[in-house]
Amino acid sequence: MKKILYLCGTSKSEKEYCSSFVHNRLLQLSKRKEYTSRNICVQPIPSRALSFALKKIKKVEWQVDWDEYGKFDNIVYEYIKANVNLYQWYNFTKIGEIYYKAILGKIKKENYDLIHAHWAYPMGFVAYKISVEKKIPYVVSCHGVDIDILPFRNKKIKSKIIMVLENAKKVIFVSDYLLKKAVSFGYSGKNAIIIPNGYDSDTFRKLDKNFLREKYSGEFDFKNKIVGFVGNLKCVKRVDKFLEMFSRIAEKYPRVEFLIVGDGELRDWLENQLKDFKVRFTGSVSHKKVAEYMNLMDIMILPSRNEGFGCVVLEARACGVPVVASDVGGIPEALGNGGILVNSDVENFEKTFATEVLKLLISNPEVIEERNIIKKYTWDEIVRREAELYYNSLKNLG
Repeated sequence: MKKILYLCGTSKSEKEYCSSFVHNRLLQLSKRKEYTSRNICVQPIPSRALSFALKKIKKVEWQVDWDEYGKFDNIVYEYIKANVNLYQWYNFTKIGEIYYKAILGKIKKENYDLIHAHWAYPMGFVAYKISVEKKIPYVVSCHGVDIDILPFRNKKIKSKIIMVLENAKKVIFVSDYLLKKAVSFGYSGKNAIIIPNGYDSDTFRKLDKNFLREKYSGEFDFKNKIVGFVGNLKCVKRVDKFLEMFSRIAEKYPRVEFLIVGDGELRDWLENQLKDFKVRFTGSVSHKKVAEYMNLMDIMILPSRNEGFGCVVLEARACGVPVVASDVGGIPEALGNGGILVNSDVENFEKTFATEVLKLLISNPEVIEERNIIKKYTWDEIVRREAELYYNSLKNLG
């Protein structure tokens, strides 16, 4: 059995073990007898100044009382603490070294066959440094911000990311868009492979609408149509433009309600902005609840300014819900023929986006069963491909 050092990322203020797309991979990997993994997250311990800044600027209460280990769905995570000050967090060029030193102290006596890091920086940088120290190969998965944003913060971060990518055994990009973006700032692409994020096919599927309408009869008037959004309530999702879009939709189609599933720094502001509309805010809910809410939607919207891939689009397609989305990042790859793309560069984007939503509300198109089409995106299939990549990376050593 081969042993993998699995670098999951950063656990911050949210009470989450790690990103769901990392956790879902580990659930599937744990079913495979040929690999075992030690799953490490970094738990930054903020200085007083950093804690104050995050609370003041981003309304974030940083959680610092995590146990050393956590077990979720029988997956064990190890949380390694790293002290971080205000300058280091916002400058970010030193974070990789800080995380590396914190993790190396915990694993120095352990032997591994392979490292898999999520995000090119800082965890990919940690993988690179451990690879040099312990003479073991690594693969790195790139998800979005590590390719779309961080390389353009400053030249030092960009050079570190390029170094990480070029020295990896394989670089996994969740979309072709991200691969092309990486090549545009200097990465050769010689060791790249595209393996997208997936979706939970047991949870996200068509459900009995009559049962759901009875269950949620106290929350919605089902004589109306429901336009929904699922995601973080942040500017990158363009939720700051919901007022303009919802106004245009409701003006032309009064029999509409809006359903916003998710939470984030803009929630309070957004609730005040939309107080005159029929809007239901759910906050953060379980994946099972997300699937139920999706099945209640007539249309899901995703007007993001940027998106590494767009797993939520796959989930909506699996639930049989048409999607209207911006044509940014990896969204076109995730959407396929499951809805309408709106050119993000078009003049007066919000007006055009609302118009496309209205077209679907009025035409009420029949939704084509998509499960066979998106079968290649199930987590079982995604991890099968990644396990094959592990095998080839180890087989070709030396």
